[in-house]
Amino acid sequence: MKKVMLIGNGAREHAVAKKLVASGAELYSFMSQKNPGIAALSKEYFIGKYDNFAFLEEKLGLDNSKGIDFAFIGPENPLAAGIVNFLEDVLGIKCVGSRKEVAMIESSKIFTRKLLVEYQIDANPSFSICKNKEEVVSFLSSFSEVAVKPDVLTGGKGVKVSGEHLHSEEEIISYALERIDQDGSVLLEEKLMGEEFTL
Repeated sequence: MKKVMLIGNGAREHAVAKKLVASGAELYSFMSQKNPGIAALSKEYFIGKYDNFAFLEEKLGLDNSKGIDFAFIGPENPLAAGIVNFLEDVLGIKCVGSRKEVAMIESSKIFTRKLLVEYQIDANPSFSICKNKEEVVSFLSSFSEVAVKPDVLTGGKGVKVSGEHLHSEEEIISYALERIDQDGSVLLEEKLMGEEFTL
């Protein structure tokens, strides 16, 4: 019987937990808040912050004394925090999930835009990395319809689009400056029309 560590507490992770247990796995779970469905399927579960690796090491035992065969990581936050690096490098647990360096493609929109430029991958819209009001206003002089994207994980709630969330230039500037104050920079992109999909 394989011992599997599941990290995450959403509906997606609950579905994965059901499938793992149905396949004969012994489930251990690490959640930021309790999902009763996952907890009921788990031999053992832990509640804590995803970037608290010392806590996780304490629960799994030094050198993985619980004998976890592999870990499945669902949410982006623990991936961005480097949980795969920790589990693989420190505890020797193989993972289904990206190392921190690769997870930056998801956790930093600015990193991704720069990566596409560096490797000449023709997939970028027109964009500007703004660190102050002047840069925001300058981009808006070329594109009145924009998407304002924070350069941090926001749980799908941070991107605001003109016409949908922001209804004037003043609102765009205000939100962009709010993100600059909070994060140091913000990404402005031309607004693209069409259906959104994830690949």
